[in-house]
Amino acid sequence: MKKSIELTNYKEVDRVAKIGEEIKIVDAKVTYGDYDNGDIFTVESHYECKGIWAKELPEGAIYIGHSEYVVLEPIEESPDLADLVIRLSQTVARQQSEIDTLKADLQSFAETATSADYKAGQALTSSAAVGELSDKVDMITDDVVMLDERSQPLVDDSKDDLATELADTIIRKIREANE
Repeated sequence: MKKSIELTNYKEVDRVAKIGEEIKIVDAKVTYGDYDNGDIFTVESHYECKGIWAKELPEGAIYIGHSEYVVLEPIEESPDLADLVIRLSQTVARQQSEIDTLKADLQSFAETATSADYKAGQALTSSAAVGELSDKVDMITDDVVMLDERSQPLVDDSKDDLATELADTIIRKIREANE
């Protein structure tokens, strides 16, 4: 059975075909009526060094000589420039939105840490457990410094998971300090 494919998606190459490749008959010789010029086949196996057997040929058909065909190589389609620009624009917009969200989260964390520091300072002046509260304030301050150090990659790389982890750590530390 002969095959039909869209030839505009292929280029013709004059070389020995590999198994599984598509070929097009361009110089049919002794065919016994099994194939003609323009027919397209899939290479099933090689016949010594003389030619190939095609899947679509009938049982008992003669081999196709290497000089009778050209190999059909697929032409790689390049992406449409307009589609590429649109996808890149969408990616940039999405990342900018993520960065803006992360900046807002960072600001909120900083405000919460400042408030906690202020409250801790007030508690230090009115509490008998000054040493314990001072240690908690130092821990919160260290957490704020750690948050600041870790937030730079967050803003640069838009790492949502890191932002969530940092937020959970800061909130936990603040709650522990307020207990």
